[in-house]
Amino acid sequence: MQKANKLNNNSGHTLIELLVGLAIIGSISALVVVNVRDTGKTSSLDNAALKLVSDIRLTQDFALGLRSQYNGTDDEFPDGGWGVYIDSQTDNTNYYMFADLNNNNIFDNGASDYELYKQVKLPADVRIQPGLDGIDNGGAAYSGMQDLALFLLPPDPIIEINSGSELICQTVEITLESISSGKTKTIMINDFGLVDISN
Repeated sequence: MQKANKLNNNSGHTLIELLVGLAIIGSISALVVVNVRDTGKTSSLDNAALKLVSDIRLTQDFALGLRSQYNGTDDEFPDGGWGVYIDSQTDNTNYYMFADLNNNNIFDNGASDYELYKQVKLPADVRIQPGLDGIDNGGAAYSGMQDLALFLLPPDPIIEINSGSELICQTVEITLESISSGKTKTIMINDFGLVDISN
């Protein structure tokens, strides 16, 4: 009979045991929430880098597939090919996909609504770092380019890389940065058409 009374007295949990259990569960939940928020910031940077690479490859496909662009009167293949324009100084939250209809090797922003294919806005937390880096045709390093235009011409998937100063590069690096976390992704492009993400 005494054994039965002892079992009945020890069957519940004490208040301290319950509080310790709740504290452990609360700590684990807090860690999970913090990691999920940080992952969201990183994934917006990753997604922006993947989207830019995808859009550069899409313009390659447009050039190789001889895709036409509406020029106001009819559809025609752009004489200067297809391109992507990036301005890292004054407009570092957008980039532009365009058709170079007049073959002048620049993006005529505002001069012709028909050249613009699509304006792409980066996520609110992501920007293009000022000063684009590249290697010119002589093999010398070049840094601090303000803007950049990539031109893709058929029949080869070769990319012409021009800056506003008419410097033609063999390789260029575009760095995207998460404003809140400071993390970066670098997109490397060479004139043979290779587009890659590092970091």
